[in-house]
Amino acid sequence: MKDKIIIACLLFMSSFFMNAQGKVQVRTLPKEGTEFLATHFKDQKIKSIFKVPVDKKHKYEVTLENGTEIELTDRGRWQEVEGNNNPVPYSYLKPATVTYIKTNYGNRKVVEVENGPRFIFVKLDDGVKLQFEAEGKFNRIYTED
Repeated sequence: MKDKIIIACLLFMSSFFMNAQGKVQVRTLPKEGTEFLATHFKDQKIKSIFKVPVDKKHKYEVTLENGTEIELTDRGRWQEVEGNNNPVPYSYLKPATVTYIKTNYGNRKVVEVENGPRFIFVKLDDGVKLQFEAEGKFNRIYTED
């Protein structure tokens, strides 16, 4: 009997979660998000876009055909780009950040970029995670303790 109740609860919760996320079309993305994707990921096809509730707002989770996942705010600003071990473009970062990466890690590929409240984090294919200030200045090599 306990098993049936647990299974029923899990099914209810999963159906609730599935309804909370709504698959949307590209044309429903905010203009800034559409332009971001068209400019920096023009060679990739969009596999799916989900509008996901967060607190009283929402965010967009975009998945490309090559597995890259892009998280956009409700206004269409990029928050995170995760390549899932595929290289991702980073031309949307500040010029100082792009120059630093090319100069010091030119033989490495960027596989993840995260836009935090105060810092930008860039993860390279060798696992090194770099931390940059919002204006693009290198801060430090970031380690999660």
